[in-house]
Amino acid sequence: MKIITPHKEQLTTVLHQNKALQLYSIGDLDAPFFQRCSWWGVEGNTSSGSVLLLFDDGDTGTLLIMQDTHQDSQPILQHLTAHALPSLPDTLHAIISANATSWIERFFTIHDTHATPLFRMMLSSYSQLEPSSHPKIATPDDHDELLQFLHTHYPQTYFNPDTLALNVITILRDTAAPHPIIATCGVHVYSLTQQVAALGNVVVHPDHRNKGLARQVVSTCCQHLLTHGITHIGLNVAQSNIPALRSYASLGFEITHELLECDLSKIKDQSV
Repeated sequence: MKIITPHKEQLTTVLHQNKALQLYSIGDLDAPFFQRCSWWGVEGNTSSGSVLLLFDDGDTGTLLIMQDTHQDSQPILQHLTAHALPSLPDTLHAIISANATSWIERFFTIHDTHATPLFRMMLSSYSQLEPSSHPKIATPDDHDELLQFLHTHYPQTYFNPDTLALNVITILRDTAAPHPIIATCGVHVYSLTQQVAALGNVVVHPDHRNKGLARQVVSTCCQHLLTHGITHIGLNVAQSNIPALRSYASLGFEITHELLECDLSKIKDQSV
């Protein structure tokens, strides 16, 4: 089994076989993200679950292990992990398929206190999106206010200010309030080249929850993405977030995969 660093063309072919599973990895095919990625694959293998990805996020790094149902996927991913292990940081953030946890603990300790079971959901029906004229597309002029809103009401989130220039973030304002932004929906992944997007930073001000505002900003964002050529829209949501799951389902999203977001530390002096 020969380990290789796949070319971008090879990765594009492999990852697009299962866009729902590989949504975030597909987004990393675009510059400048591609230059921050380390990829491991097996020569001649074209299964969508046969690629290991380490993304340099400027901190410890984020490891993506997406295991599909192909019969070769698990042994190949185990082999890739064993090969890549010496090159990986001692501690990592990770998003892994739930069906990979049965073997990943041969290589890493999963820190349960920072582990969150997730569902990957994909937009499968556009007819349930609700048009609304109230949410607007944010601009770079909204940067400071948007950043303050997210830091206050969703401090653990990741927000890339560069996404403001993409004209895809939706915001909802209450002009009578002292802090007018009351709901947002942004993207963690956005690629016109690959035609994929992953929603993120769906946040509603605590004083305005249970009013259907998340539906408005998510619907507007999705419609905007679809209009501009995005064909596959997905998101990750905590399995414990029942209100969000119901809201996304009512908008036409369906659960496609179970994932685990967690922190890992390498098991040292192991025999694999």
